[in-house]
Amino acid sequence: MIYKTVIFKRFCYHYLWLVIILFTSCVNKIDAGEHAHPLGQLLHSVSSSIQSLVSGPVKLTPSEYITWVEDQKGVTFDSIQTNQFALSLTFHPSQLEAYTAARNNGEDPSTALSKYLDIQKDYYYCTADCFVKYESASSPIKKNDLLALIRQQLTVIKNNDDTLHTIITEAFPSYVMNQPNKLLILIPADSTSSYQISISGSAFQARDCRLNVSSTDIQSFPFIKL
Repeated sequence: MIYKTVIFKRFCYHYLWLVIILFTSCVNKIDAGEHAHPLGQLLHSVSSSIQSLVSGPVKLTPSEYITWVEDQKGVTFDSIQTNQFALSLTFHPSQLEAYTAARNNGEDPSTALSKYLDIQKDYYYCTADCFVKYESASSPIKKNDLLALIRQQLTVIKNNDDTLHTIITEAFPSYVMNQPNKLLILIPADSTSSYQISISGSAFQARDCRLNVSSTDIQSFPFIKL
């Protein structure tokens, strides 16, 4: 009887992994392309939850985490390019943001991570980065005006129907070559809600730059490996 129970458990375990592999394959096929399909985003969230339950929380080194964020197209990262501008929108998971804040302030992340997680717990941190590829020497682009334009085109919708007006933004114009102009975006945090964060591309004659982050995505973000 015990032997049969062990065999049955092994069968269930391997069957579950087969389902996950097939499910993930479907997610990758639907998500293929420059912009995420709504069904692909749903499957992505469910797949993340299943894998988290089976394998436990994912842990990534800082460099792996940065790559992971950029790989989650339409969830934590999106970008558009024109002949004149390169614009990207990034949602920074709290673990990575806390690690970065500790390093930037000259503190050891292994001891200061919890401190910065607590400091930042009330907001989700996003950034819009804009590179100016070229500009006329006789009529240079005013960086503050560019960031103000990006701010005007920014929309944050909570749970598909609640447009937020309580977001905080701060502009960081760049006067150094090969450094982007940056708009910091702080969104009131609620891990039970989903968010659509978008910058209209009409002012840049491009498509919208958009992120769709579900509560499942937020709750299943990887941990940082120190």
